[in-house]
Amino acid sequence: MIDPRTGVPFDRGSDVRDEQEAYVRAVQWAQERASKRLRPGAFTQPELPSEFVQYRINFDAPDRSNPMGKSISLHLRPWQKAIYDSEYTKKRIVALGGDEASTRLARKTLVKAARQTEKSTGLGNKLWTFISMLSNICALYVTSAGLNMQEFADERVDNTLRISPRLKQFVGGFVNYNRFFKRLKRNNSRIVMRSAHLNANRVRGIAADVLAIDEIQDFVMANIPVITATLNNSELPFGAITLFSGTPLTFDNPIEQIWSKRSTKNLWLIPCDRCNHPNFPPQNPNEVDRMIGRKGLLCIKCGRAINPLSKHCNWVRTGALDSDFEGFHLSRCLMPYTSIYDRDRFAERWLAFYQDVNDPTASEASKMNEIFGVSWDSGKKPLSREELIRLCHPGITSLERLAPKEVLADPAWDVFMGIDWGEGTGDGAFTVVSMGYVNHVPEVGSVLQVFFMRRYMGVEADPRFLWDEISYLMEANHVDICFCDAGFGWGMIDGVRERIRDGMRRFIPMRYTNQSAIMSWDPTSNQFQCNKTRWMAKIFNQLKNRRVVLPSWEIMDGPPRLDGGFAQDILTIYADRSPKLRQMQYNHTDPDDAFHSLLYLMSAKMWRNMELAEFANS
Repeated sequence: MIDPRTGVPFDRGSDVRDEQEAYVRAVQWAQERASKRLRPGAFTQPELPSEFVQYRINFDAPDRSNPMGKSISLHLRPWQKAIYDSEYTKKRIVALGGDEASTRLARKTLVKAARQTEKSTGLGNKLWTFISMLSNICALYVTSAGLNMQEFADERVDNTLRISPRLKQFVGGFVNYNRFFKRLKRNNSRIVMRSAHLNANRVRGIAADVLAIDEIQDFVMANIPVITATLNNSELPFGAITLFSGTPLTFDNPIEQIWSKRSTKNLWLIPCDRCNHPNFPPQNPNEVDRMIGRKGLLCIKCGRAINPLSKHCNWVRTGALDSDFEGFHLSRCLMPYTSIYDRDRFAERWLAFYQDVNDPTASEASKMNEIFGVSWDSGKKPLSREELIRLCHPGITSLERLAPKEVLADPAWDVFMGIDWGEGTGDGAFTVVSMGYVNHVPEVGSVLQVFFMRRYMGVEADPRFLWDEISYLMEANHVDICFCDAGFGWGMIDGVRERIRDGMRRFIPMRYTNQSAIMSWDPTSNQFQCNKTRWMAKIFNQLKNRRVVLPSWEIMDGPPRLDGGFAQDILTIYADRSPKLRQMQYNHTDPDDAFHSLLYLMSAKMWRNMELAEFANS
């Protein structure tokens, strides 16, 4: 393998010798940290959150040999101190720099972490710190699933108080007990726990001073502003505190959107003591291959072993200094070093980690997400950004309400329509209408060419406007068949049928279900019914095979708007596993209306050409 930075062949044969030498130095550093670490007795009056956690909170229950239990220590987790003290930074800046400096940092923290990096533990410890040290405040913990909320209540709240005598002495226990609502006896502060996935109704009406959203990658992006609105009435002197944490999935995920656009993007710097090259935890598969050695981390430049516990390691901001969030990236490759003072234990942990990285049965996407805490599209995305760009025709630079003249002039040239209804509000879905006709492309063959797409927002989302608009589009374009969403109310389907000729035949509703059959006709309700996951998979397969031609990328790209920005509606969809159904399903973080409009459009074309049943059962 050639090192692309130096042009010199990358010699993996020197790993053993170099790692043995570096290991001896790493143990010396670890022992030095252990001998100088702050003991609980040093924190008689803790000021920083990191000091409070190390003094008051235990990670193990008391026993006869140690009646006060084993307190948390960060001496082998140097990266955690800055995360614990992140919200405290603003207070320190105000004291040193005055009012002008206080506007530079917001009290918001984002932790983008891999699995098993003590993410939820740190979140629970921070909430205990805030409700213990601040009087009369409300800390709101929100997660995506009820099981996660129960786990947090049992392990991070109740069990932490049970095994931490110093914490119990300080807070005095709870004045009344409720599993998901805790109020402290000493200072009247409280912690409230809620789950919110598809909607934010369960957090409405709660007035909080501290907001912690765990597993934020599972949230619908439009619900996050509703949840953060619980902080609007906070009267904390330096502003409300916001904590976001989670494991990234795809590049369109909420955690990646906040990390890349609104955070300082802090990375743990690990300098090489041989060549002084600055190393960061691996960010892509190429860096994984070069930095994950058989016995430890390797310098990406010279291939020699590096130590994340070195006294020269530190957090480095790679994003804008005036960002909303102080962002931290935690990778699992740092975790085995927490036991480096014990040689056998470290070797055992690193071997397990190395085997996970090189597991042939695990997908590349899961490794990058779960092990290294990095967003990755491969495997999770049913359609990648590059595949979507290939579907766009550069010649379609504008969207017309009428099909081309040659199409309208030929009565045998069918035009199709697909509609996904929506209420048209900012935090919900929008009505999207798509129209297309079958055309011949030399390289691919017969394809469905989309010439019109529109997102109806604001006053255009009014039912009366849509009835007249859709009726005009169908008659003016000689639309033969329109498939639409059957799940939306307000009499939308009947309102259009009454305004067009032969409405019962031309305007056909389609409903998503969990039925076993991929596609079926229900004569009782006069509508098609399809298995949502299986039918979406077949439509994605058609898109991958380039059976559709979309407008130019300039129209499809960008933020959602009336006549553009439809790509995000497609790229927001990702594959996930449903624990309840025990099967794969499609989920999304942003509105996906444009995709379903295309799905109905393609279904209408297949039904008109008598391909629907054959395609569904193929």
